Amino acid sequence: MAQLVATMLSPPAYPLNEAQCRAEDADQGAWLNAQELAPLFGVALGNCRSWSSCHRPRSGFDLKRRKEGSPILWKVD
Repeated sequence: MAQLVATMLSPPAYPLNEAQCRAEDADQGAWLNAQELAPLFGVALGNCRSWSSCHRPRSGFDLKRRKEGSPILWKVD
């Protein structure tokens, strides 16, 4: 109950904070998983999983795809 009250009273999260963090990761050359990449481009999780390497979700963004075991990782250039 206390956790619920604390959640209700806490200020709302800045809506662009997560996307900004992912954009900074991309600027640093980090490899992102689908859960991190989807909100960055505002797409459903299933959409980005089906993208091929060199996909361009938006003008100026090139994606490189790498698969390590089961997760697919993406690097934004």
